[in-house]
Amino acid sequence: MKPLPSDTVAIHRLHIRRGDGLDNGRTQQEAARLRQDIEWADWPDAPGESWVFIRQLQARAPRGQMVQRLMQAVREQVYSRGDDNVVRFANLTDLLAALLTDLVQGAMPRRWYWQRWAHLFALPLPQAVADLLTEHIAHLAAVCARLSRHRTLEQVWLALDEAGACRLRQALAWRSGFALPEWRAVQREQTRTPRARTPETRLFISHTVRKRWEPLLQRLPGQDGRYQLGLLLIGQEVAPLMLQQAPAALLARLSRVFVSLDPVPAATSGCQPPQPAARSGEAGIGDASIPPRASAASETRIHHQPWPAAEAAPPPARTQSCPPAPGETSLFSGQAETNPAVRLDAGAVSANPFSPGQNTPHADSHAQPALRAGQMLLPPPQARDLAFARFLTGQGGLLYLLNVLNRSEAQAIMENFWKELPSGWGWLYRLGQELRLDETDPLVAFLAAQLGFDHPADLKLLPPLPVRAELLALTRRWYGRAGLWQPTLLRLTASIHATPSHVDLFAPLSAVQLPVRLAGLDINPGWLPWLGRIVSFHYD
Repeated sequence: MKPLPSDTVAIHRLHIRRGDGLDNGRTQQEAARLRQDIEWADWPDAPGESWVFIRQLQARAPRGQMVQRLMQAVREQVYSRGDDNVVRFANLTDLLAALLTDLVQGAMPRRWYWQRWAHLFALPLPQAVADLLTEHIAHLAAVCARLSRHRTLEQVWLALDEAGACRLRQALAWRSGFALPEWRAVQREQTRTPRARTPETRLFISHTVRKRWEPLLQRLPGQDGRYQLGLLLIGQEVAPLMLQQAPAALLARLSRVFVSLDPVPAATSGCQPPQPAARSGEAGIGDASIPPRASAASETRIHHQPWPAAEAAPPPARTQSCPPAPGETSLFSGQAETNPAVRLDAGAVSANPFSPGQNTPHADSHAQPALRAGQMLLPPPQARDLAFARFLTGQGGLLYLLNVLNRSEAQAIMENFWKELPSGWGWLYRLGQELRLDETDPLVAFLAAQLGFDHPADLKLLPPLPVRAELLALTRRWYGRAGLWQPTLLRLTASIHATPSHVDLFAPLSAVQLPVRLAGLDINPGWLPWLGRIVSFHYD
């Protein structure tokens, strides 16, 4: 099955009943026309990024008004407060996290809204989990962060087997364009002593990333494919540029931090043969400090609670408790008075890309206060999760520089000097400083979090921009004649919504500038392996 695209509607089953006094042939003609009308209908958008499942609707109208009446009924349900007939998720990440949780806890077959994934019911659990994660590999990092927040990451991760973990590692390597190293190569890097004249690249791991992965990875041996898969995801988030250029060295460095306790037997791998673990006991990466690892007795507890309801916790919970119900899953049932009676049964999913102009529930809060440029929406410090952030910025044009760094000449420089700045976020920040980046803007705090710093002031620990003169000479040659390479390029009031897998910038249509467009700076960057994110620009 292909991944679900945004702005989609899926109908599971269509039923049509014959009206009084009409023969079967007339009923079939009416049914065919109605099916076509429904396919071409202007379906209402779900609010924000949400995905909405509607179980059943009732409508009665003459043939010519049936579609209009059905669309009105859909609109009422989509924007309703929710009941047993409607289930909604804040976004696709939350949907996938809830689906995986129900899958591993055995609750999926009882949920009427999971019927689109009924093919997973018959598969062995490890294969079902691997299939679902592989289909949505672009969202894997964000889904893991959401599962971790709801304390189900360990349960889902341990449901994978060696074959599934191998398949996911290969999919990540193919998508990011790096050669997947064998574990023996990683072990050799672990035991290699750096030369005095070539110190190790400085990496920084945020508290959020450590909290997400450390309890789980310390339970797994290094030979376990799930351990290696976790390291790859950490590497993609911490040092994506280094992951492309020196994956074995990066995994070795990370493995020294997330050293496993080997409480479970190693599994054989279809990607590479198991090798004896050879990790050292180092507790840091470069100059970054890492908390001491847990003792063998402090295993992470697996929580077997159902996915929490919205009243108890933020999404991805369902907005209402929806107990399983017998009978077939349905979306519509409609009946005409003077025409053949029409009934449509289906399971539907509806989604719409986020629009900053809409009153959209945020995945990390129950109610959104009004935001102004320069204000960052964050939960209280004790509950802060910088993996998911939404904020307004006055320096949104900084993300235009991603298209500068993505040019082939700039990429060649980054590939040659990745040891100085192993993350694309570091290159973006240092290049932005050349255009007098406002250090007080919330976007700078966001960049600091992506680079593993708890405070924006720690950005001073980053090395300077490598080969600065050469890189700036390129930018002046590319954009100097059009007068673009100046601080005004960064001045863009925009809303930014970020997850561990995506960064979306939303700006008004009036913000589009012809010189910027002609220079190709505001085109969608898309998937950037050296940044570890899918970046999209939206103008409404």
